[in-house]
Amino acid sequence: MDTPVEEFQISTVLNSDDEINKRITFSTMGMVMGLSVNNMIIHDKKKWDEYAMRIIQIGKGLQKANSHLKKYKAEEEIFLHAYLEKHTDKEQNINSSDSALSLTAELDAFLSQFKSVLDTLSKTFDPLYGLKFTTWGKKLDLSDNKEKSGLKIIDSFNRNLKGDEKSKAEPLIEFITKNLDWVTHHVNMRDSASHHGGIKNVSDVIYNYKDKKVYPQSIKYRDHSELVTVYMERTLNQLIDYVTRVLILSLEAKAPTKDMFIVKMSLRNFHHING
Repeated sequence: MDTPVEEFQISTVLNSDDEINKRITFSTMGMVMGLSVNNMIIHDKKKWDEYAMRIIQIGKGLQKANSHLKKYKAEEEIFLHAYLEKHTDKEQNINSSDSALSLTAELDAFLSQFKSVLDTLSKTFDPLYGLKFTTWGKKLDLSDNKEKSGLKIIDSFNRNLKGDEKSKAEPLIEFITKNLDWVTHHVNMRDSASHHGGIKNVSDVIYNYKDKKVYPQSIKYRDHSELVTVYMERTLNQLIDYVTRVLILSLEAKAPTKDMFIVKMSLRNFHHING
């Protein structure tokens, strides 16, 4: 009787097919595996398996967001060309616009991944701290009477961590606190897309009959506007940096010695947004 031959397969966990995906892979799974977190910080196999799974999910969520960004760009190029051709050689004396549902769908999906990544990030605190979260939860900030996304995380850290563990987690708590408004801004945009019929400050694609040009969708703020493509790319890069920083600070807080630091060669600067 022949003995079965054991076969192996090579599996791609995260992609590295463009510069953003390379950075995502390096900043999530690559960083955690490279640091041998299972040997230095998380010694319990079950907890390590849970943590590693969450890190991979975060990487996949970021890469899904990048996929929606790339699809938006490709769809936009096709849509703008077709919309211009639709008006070519036509005499009209009024502007026209289109809500471009194919583009809006990619923006909505991008924002959904933004929130999903944060929700998964919150679950990494269980194997590290024993703090169980299912979402990057909102809570009312009494200082300005506004709900802030992530405030539940901060409150739980402050209530449940004691002594040296609390002291070592202070940089993490401070970083999440500093970026509450930034996170809340994008989560609110996601909520508008998912629960309130769409994002009100996103313009249609517009054909201007005077200059015979088509103008792509943009996001309007109080004092400026930016193209949706610019918004998506900027926000994704900032989210990668945000996630990386939270991972680094949470691991540093659990490092075996106080003088152990994780050095990241470059992190983009954060820009707090008041949309």
